[in-house]
Amino acid sequence: MPIQLKFTRHGAVLWQDEATHRALALRWIGAEPGTAGYLACLSVDRAQNWQQFEAAVKRWKLVTSSIKLPFGKDMVHS
Repeated sequence: MPIQLKFTRHGAVLWQDEATHRALALRWIGAEPGTAGYLACLSVDRAQNWQQFEAAVKRWKLVTSSIKLPFGKDMVHS
């Protein structure tokens, strides 16, 4: 059975009531331009000093609670 995927400018349609012409769409920040979280993650992984680490974390646009540093400090980024 084929599945039909639907999208709106707000995101992917999760539920639709055709009788009332209403739908529920999910907007995810990871789909917004400039928020490819894996690219920032690669930069964080490749950082070789504190300045490179800070520059990489500034590129991180996705919501996260904290980033764990190897020496035990937490750096909260929002």
